[in-house]
Amino acid sequence: MIFARPLILYSIPLIAILMGGLQFWSRWRKKKLLSRILATGRETQLSTINKKADLLQEFLLWLAIISLLVAAAGPATRSDLASVSGSGIDLIITLDISRSMNAGNPVSKLEIAKKAIQDLIEYRTEDRFALIVFSGGASILTPLTLDRRNLVNIINNLTTSYTSSQGTSILSSLIASQKIIQQRDNQRTQVILLFSDGEDFGPDYTDQLSYLQDEQIPIVCFGLGNPEGEPIPSVDYSGNFQGYLLTNNGDTALTYLDKEKLVNLAELTEGIYIDLKPETRINQEISGYLRKFKKQRIEESLSELMIYHYEIPLGIACLLIALSLISERMRRKKLWTF
Repeated sequence: MIFARPLILYSIPLIAILMGGLQFWSRWRKKKLLSRILATGRETQLSTINKKADLLQEFLLWLAIISLLVAAAGPATRSDLASVSGSGIDLIITLDISRSMNAGNPVSKLEIAKKAIQDLIEYRTEDRFALIVFSGGASILTPLTLDRRNLVNIINNLTTSYTSSQGTSILSSLIASQKIIQQRDNQRTQVILLFSDGEDFGPDYTDQLSYLQDEQIPIVCFGLGNPEGEPIPSVDYSGNFQGYLLTNNGDTALTYLDKEKLVNLAELTEGIYIDLKPETRINQEISGYLRKFKKQRIEESLSELMIYHYEIPLGIACLLIALSLISERMRRKKLWTF
């Protein structure tokens, strides 16, 4: 058992001294008040009842405070480190999360892409995956890894609200991909998987393609959307529908699938283009193409996870407080019987 914030535990002795002082003062004051009351057998009995009830209540509250401090300290255990290995290739996923990816009825383009990526990760257990998201700029969310559980959790939580940058820049995703490619320490095959509607408002990426061509890194483009156009929903950070985006003229903004651009991008790098629909079985579509690449074995130690158990001392504290309140209620009930 370890604690995320062990310094909190050091406050227990200090609080013990403080509480002890308060209790001493409280008892001294109570004793002084009782000395003014005429001593009778009944008063003696009442005093005994009060003293026992007070001690029980104080004891329960003390335990509750200690339990709360333990919970605040963040008790946790470390998960076992696991080494995993795989004989496969490296797949660099670049996912478009611009606002146009909210379009789609009944399922948005972004949700279609996320579901396809998850299926791919679960199916291709021997491959390493990296994840890049982009809109006006790009972010590397995970480097190449075999840790599929962590990767799937990140993908589940992705929305177009992840980034505040506007527009779509395919160039930014290719630059981020290059950073991952340059970090490889072997000749393991690497393939870029681009999920986008192809709408690109960023700088020209021709020069960046030259690097990928020299390194023999193909791009598999997955096209999402409707070439005839569809409206772009406006959603808040919780994903609630707020209407449709409008142009400067007040018309409904439309987003289009630029299939020609994605096909050209794939062909220039000797990759392939795949139309991605809700019914598309991504593993069947891509397995034949990826089968031609040479596989290489690699081992990786998964990151250590902390499993927190704060709910246990927190639950004990709540129970002790409840018992303390019951004790106080019973004490008052006994007082009324006299």
